[in-house]
Amino acid sequence: MAQDVRRQPVYAASVVVACLLCAVPADTLAWGALGHRLVCAVALLQLDDDERAEIDRLASSFRGPNGLRYRYFTSGCTFADTARGRSRSGAAAWRRYAPFDRWHYLNVPRDARAVTLRHCDGNCVLTGIEHHFRQFANRDRRDDERAEAMLLMSHWIADVHQPLHVAFADDFGGNSVDVVGDVYDGDTLHEVWDRDVVDDLVGDRDWWSFAQSLSASITAGERRRWTATTPVAWAEESRRVAVDPRTGYCRTHRGRCRAIAGARRLDAADLRYATDVARERIRRAGARLAAFLSRGLR
Repeated sequence: MAQDVRRQPVYAASVVVACLLCAVPADTLAWGALGHRLVCAVALLQLDDDERAEIDRLASSFRGPNGLRYRYFTSGCTFADTARGRSRSGAAAWRRYAPFDRWHYLNVPRDARAVTLRHCDGNCVLTGIEHHFRQFANRDRRDDERAEAMLLMSHWIADVHQPLHVAFADDFGGNSVDVVGDVYDGDTLHEVWDRDVVDDLVGDRDWWSFAQSLSASITAGERRRWTATTPVAWAEESRRVAVDPRTGYCRTHRGRCRAIAGARRLDAADLRYATDVARERIRRAGARLAAFLSRGLR
């Protein structure tokens, strides 16, 4: 029987997942758990019943270190952040995930005019998408191996759509940029884009119902346009948001996006801009992830 996507709960992670997440440093939670679940939920809702059933079957076969399992695909989309935090802590069972540490983001030079594969140097979020898509699509691999690759690929595709995950190394993608003002006071600019804007976007609504509304808002024309592009183009979209003056991340002068001295002051207008951008990035990420999932299942 095909999975009834309406039965996804608001908090789908198991107790063991929740405990592991407590040990993950805050700056590793790209898009935050909520953002990743939204992207994966939108993707799931874009698939047909047979595809959803197969995603559900694979997700249930996942076996992580220390008995880690996920009941739902949407919960498993946070696995890459759990693995990153645990591998950084030195836990022996998690060391094999250490090589993926840089696969959450892409650093570009401040004078970059567009993202290219040269900026990745074979060790960035684009590497992760390609590597784990190949593993996911390989029917010669065991189900648990394909399931892990599926969860990691899904995470990377969400990450490349977070604007400050395609940014500059010298300030750690805004992690060293403090925010002050009417909104998000005390957080870093990276935290604002990882977590705060998504929390404000969803508000008091049930996140699964919100994902349904995002999925329903994607038109056939948008889906065709968005899925016709490559991950490099997705990264370039994020870079353009990062360097947009409204983001407040940097100031372009003579083709170079220079750092702005001091903390960033954000107000209600900045909040409206950021939540609008986040909504669009999540919609695109969900549609594109659905296309990759569908291709990997064929």
